[in-house]
Amino acid sequence: MDTSPLTVSFTNNSTNATTYLWDFGNGNVANTQTVTDQIFNNSGVYTAYLTVTNGLCMDIDSLTVTVSEEEPTLYVPNAFTPNGDSINDIFWIGATNIKEFHIIIFDRWGLKLFESSDLLDSWTGKVNGKEVPDGCYFYLLMPKILMIKK
Repeated sequence: MDTSPLTVSFTNNSTNATTYLWDFGNGNVANTQTVTDQIFNNSGVYTAYLTVTNGLCMDIDSLTVTVSEEEPTLYVPNAFTPNGDSINDIFWIGATNIKEFHIIIFDRWGLKLFESSDLLDSWTGKVNGKEVPDGCYFYLLMPKILMIKK
């Protein structure tokens, strides 16, 4: 998901085609082998199609383009207290419009305690079922933000 307005480049990888029909889903069409970048001005989900033919043979390919009004955000807590009182008991990363995500949590000696590539995962402050002691822990966070073109 990217924010509007969004410019998208399209590449035709077909071979031996003699006719081309592009429908970008944004109101634009083309009948050439190569096309110019397309602009999607409004938020929404668009499907772009390329139909190619060679005599009686035909092939169609499609691509979904999702455009949002919302900028990517990332929320990382600065502390948590896994003491069972149901308040700040988990270390959870909040995010919107993040395409990929990876986090690793280490203790002060560099020992890996937790690792995940799922934004729905959270760390409970336990390793192998045992609570780690109070202290400072470090994380390496690698979000891949959706490309924003303005």
